[in-house]
Amino acid sequence: MSQVLYAAFLFLLVDGPYLALTAVGIVLFMRHRNVPTALVAAGFGSISLGQIFDLFVTFESTRIFNSGGDLAAAVATLRSWTWVVTRYATVIGLWAAAVGISWYVFGRAGASPNNRWRGP
Repeated sequence: MSQVLYAAFLFLLVDGPYLALTAVGIVLFMRHRNVPTALVAAGFGSISLGQIFDLFVTFESTRIFNSGGDLAAAVATLRSWTWVVTRYATVIGLWAAAVGISWYVFGRAGASPNNRWRGP
């Protein structure tokens, strides 16, 4: 029972902020429906997915080491598709979210109500 509570606590501690940012990104996308907000939602969603797989890899490698398995089994587990998803989804998601947030914030700089373009 304590392992389950530890796993739930670790999941909320590690992935909770990314899930909250994913929810905010989805709400932002539903409000504005443009490419920068889609990048924010997809980027933080990808980070959340990568962190979930990272927790899976952590628990799986801990289980292998605690069961008396040799290092070859752990390396084979860590070099499977979960390792690739964990590493690349998190990095690509972080860059996509950063580009989306920057694009959204700096792209709206001239959209002040006091700074309207009246045309020729």
